[in-house]
Amino acid sequence: RLFPQLGLTEEGLQAYLSFLRGSVAAVAREEFDGLSTALARADSGAAPFVETLTNLLRAVAVAVEENTPVVREHFGGLAPRELVRELQKECDIRGTLVLQRFVEHRRLAALARRARRGGGEGDSAGGDAVDPREVESFLEEMLLLGQRVEEFSGFMVAQLRAAHADEVLPPATLASFRGGDLSQKEQEILMYYVQLEEYFMSTNMRKAIDIDETPPEALTSSMVDDVFFILQKCTHRAVSSRNVQCACAGMNHVGALLGNEYREAISAKLDAAMLRAEQAARVAQRGSGDEGGAAAKTGEALPQAVAVALNNADVSADYIQRLFGVLDEACASYYPSTADRERMRTVLADMTAAEQALRALSASALERAREVALAHAPIKASLAAAAACDYVLSEERYATNERSDPWALPLAAALEAALTPMADSLTQTNYDGVLLSLAERVAALLEGYILGKRFNQLGGLQLDREIRTVVQALSALAGGAPLRERFARVSQIATVLNLERVAEIIDYWGDNAGAITWRLSPQEIKRVLALRKDFSEHSIQALQL
Repeated sequence: RLFPQLGLTEEGLQAYLSFLRGSVAAVAREEFDGLSTALARADSGAAPFVETLTNLLRAVAVAVEENTPVVREHFGGLAPRELVRELQKECDIRGTLVLQRFVEHRRLAALARRARRGGGEGDSAGGDAVDPREVESFLEEMLLLGQRVEEFSGFMVAQLRAAHADEVLPPATLASFRGGDLSQKEQEILMYYVQLEEYFMSTNMRKAIDIDETPPEALTSSMVDDVFFILQKCTHRAVSSRNVQCACAGMNHVGALLGNEYREAISAKLDAAMLRAEQAARVAQRGSGDEGGAAAKTGEALPQAVAVALNNADVSADYIQRLFGVLDEACASYYPSTADRERMRTVLADMTAAEQALRALSASALERAREVALAHAPIKASLAAAAACDYVLSEERYATNERSDPWALPLAAALEAALTPMADSLTQTNYDGVLLSLAERVAALLEGYILGKRFNQLGGLQLDREIRTVVQALSALAGGAPLRERFARVSQIATVLNLERVAEIIDYWGDNAGAITWRLSPQEIKRVLALRKDFSEHSIQALQL
């Protein structure tokens, strides 16, 4: 208080700031000595680096908060700026010592170097392996240290802005403040964090893939839940760091892992299961070999290994979508800046690409699964009977077929027997996909058979009944899936073949169509009508459709 009265305001301010820096230095030395004592003990695994840094930063923050009104009152309105700058300098010195000691004690440089070399299973024989469990404990510690520095820096910047209340804080001042030794050392630690977090993610994901197994009655194998547990844990940790670079690096690595290694693992397991099923189906068709005999005995239209592989791809795509949503919400919570969120959304786009790649893989695999199911002996035999069926019928033959359905009821039963177990072994999405794909393929095969035959009216009547039988059976299995759409064309073909006379089509066409949405063109309708041997070509060509 005497300095301003003597006209030595600047000298007084510097003396007071020197006293405050000395007080902070004393607290820092005491904390650092306590840290050194803890590190000297045999068990220093739980060394209080975070506590030490927190106590130091708290001491500086309290000194700034308590002394801002004091220096403003005695040394003028600009004094709080000097207060913040001087105490930040002391904090840069003392805080950097703590962080440097942490880097050295945890041997982060060597650890990151070994991780970059892939110091996992490949180096284990040489004793240079990096244990992911050891890395994880360091990851939490590094992030806590980074968070403390970020929170402290935010507080100090706010104090600096308040000290410049009547003017804009110069960018150079802010850049200089953010570029101090403490911030630089924090960035170094976070650089190590990113490298080790990526190693932790990659190593644990590969391990989950390597030890993959399918528990009894499980829809998916173990690697799906294991991998996404790891990735969600790591990305949440990165986002909660409140550091944009860490968050983006973590999410970017997850996107890369999902879009490359994980997708390749899903694809490889799917291909292997499909190849075994396709080979077994071919052997079963020849009726020889142990594998073919076993497949025939189990009666499985879709082996369990294929079902699990399909489910892995489907559930993984859903998990990516869910992970995207969780991370997007977390980013909004931790990073209010619009620019930061846009940057993160750009990074998250890689996850969307990985999801789309898995869904495309699923769609392709479902087509292969459909062909495996179609090769199932009862289905194949029923379709062969449909291909051989005659539709120029006498009344006697029509009555016989009515009593003993030549192919529609056997096909409906075969499809039901094949699809019913799939309802328990596949996810709902996959079950609907297989069912609809199978229905679409069956409808296309039937249409091909029909267009190669000749009909009379009784034959058309029988076909209409047969198509209805198959559609009703599959509809009962489809739940809410749009199955009838798959049979729209072949059902309309059956309707046309069931007409009593050519001109009757006019009652169902154009303005008379009512609720019918025709999937057949006028040319196709005439082609179908021409299959009726009792319809004259002249009457068909005379139709105005």
